[in-house]
Amino acid sequence: MSRIESVAKGGYYPTPPRVAEAIARFLIPAPANGKRVVRLLDPCAGTGEAAATLAKALGAEPFGIELNAERAAAARAQLDHLLVTSAFAVRLSNGAFSCLFLNPPYHHDEEKRRLEHAFLTSLTRALCPGGVLVFLIPQRRLAISARYLASHYTGFRAYRFPDPEYGAFRQMVLFAVRKPQATPDPVAQADLEAWSRGDLPPLPELPVDGSRLTVPGL
Repeated sequence: MSRIESVAKGGYYPTPPRVAEAIARFLIPAPANGKRVVRLLDPCAGTGEAAATLAKALGAEPFGIELNAERAAAARAQLDHLLVTSAFAVRLSNGAFSCLFLNPPYHHDEEKRRLEHAFLTSLTRALCPGGVLVFLIPQRRLAISARYLASHYTGFRAYRFPDPEYGAFRQMVLFAVRKPQATPDPVAQADLEAWSRGDLPPLPELPVDGSRLTVPGL
């Protein structure tokens, strides 16, 4: 078994550090406004490095959820707030977070539902309107969530992982902004479905002008 296969065992696919750093460069905090704070949620926190990287770039307060006790112990040193449980067992307030960093297990649950989609649909409500979603999934799985994403989000930006990381699990990064209310968007849905099977540009080390997303304070 290769090292990367061993790391992925049990549905754990940690975000490569240089990918997390590149993602962080796409995100900028909204201008400071009184006591408002950016809150970042990572519901599959692992050992906490990726969420900590994004939180540092945003000056955000990081919150993590991690089911595995060993990984959670490591994450405590990285994140201000950490719960050791399943993300599906936590009651989160609607709109409580500015940024949802979602790198879920790439697997099925006991009912044969894709976990990527289950995490997305369960946790979107915790993201505030105008909040930023960062969704890391195998590219071909994007089609499963295309309709939901198009209804609940806008402002999409899609990139595949850079080489050589892309070759491991053919992952992609989707940036999106939560809509104030869900509205169907067949055009966006078609784009997302096409991205699941087409060639995507690799995630750049530095975003081009106009491609960065502003993360609101709460």
